[in-house]
Amino acid sequence: MGYKDESYIGSGKFWVREAGTTGPFYELGNISAANFGIESESQSLRNYRGGGGEANKLERITAVSLALTLHDFNSANLAMVLYGDTSTEASAAVAAEAVTGKDSGLLRTAFMIDATQTVTVTDTAGPTVLVEGTDYTVTAAGIEVIEGGGIADATALEIDYTKAAATYVDSLKNSGKTFEMIIDGVNDAQSGLPFIIDVWKFKPSPAQEVGVISDDFASFDISGSVLIDSSKTTTSQYFRRTQKVAA
Repeated sequence: MGYKDESYIGSGKFWVREAGTTGPFYELGNISAANFGIESESQSLRNYRGGGGEANKLERITAVSLALTLHDFNSANLAMVLYGDTSTEASAAVAAEAVTGKDSGLLRTAFMIDATQTVTVTDTAGPTVLVEGTDYTVTAAGIEVIEGGGIADATALEIDYTKAAATYVDSLKNSGKTFEMIIDGVNDAQSGLPFIIDVWKFKPSPAQEVGVISDDFASFDISGSVLIDSSKTTTSQYFRRTQKVAA
């Protein structure tokens, strides 16, 4: 058989779900890099019969890893690398939330404010309805006091607002979950030749760094262990690559 070019430029979709569950896989989103790593230890028998070298050598796999670079900062992805839990909040009206005023700074509300809806701040001593733009400004996090306005230190306030529909990631609450992964990819260097990689058990490590502020599109890295799946008896117990035979 003559030489056949099989050069490679990979792209694709990465799907995961918690290992051992039967729910749908969800997509991790835009991933710019994915690399498997294999570590091994070796034992060598020297050649003692003259001439040096090795008479035999044994290599044992000690660890398999997978590293990904992600660009989608959705709650599920962040919960994966921050060992967190996710939850949601429905939009609803919040009436007369009690807040103690300060003469400057931010007064944090219990929920995220939907700034597109009406917000009313009342000084309960009057009662006096305070004026947005004169006494305070509205942010998603709460009420930002305007110095020199009508809000004094220790003022008893009530805030009426609409809480925004939101998602939460409560970080560092778990010891880490194990995921099943499917890489549904194509080789762009071979006219989109499809391939699939099944990773039976992937346990990511917590992120060492997740960007918050930047001048460019942010990314974050997931790295973790590909664990052995002893239930696989006829395939690799780590991961399996399937590729369509090129025409």
